[in-house]
Amino acid sequence: AAALFGELAAEFPDRGGYVLALALTQKFLGREDEYRTGVARGAGLRPPEPRLLYELGAIAERRGSLPLAVDLYRRSLEASLAGRR
Repeated sequence: AAALFGELAAEFPDRGGYVLALALTQKFLGREDEYRTGVARGAGLRPPEPRLLYELGAIAERRGSLPLAVDLYRRSLEASLAGRR
């Protein structure tokens, strides 16, 4: 799965869903560094992928950085709502 999503993310770098799938696959495989890199990359897309911002918020929350987590959760919600317009 990681190889497939890696190919799709490389071929379609602007599609956040593939970037998210690759990042979550990396997390499942225990590759935390690759997971964080993928999530950060996806969050930098314009428009950002809402679920990736949410994942970054969860990382910040686990690390105890609550103000950053709240900001990332807010941005995730805003990006999600913007996509419905």
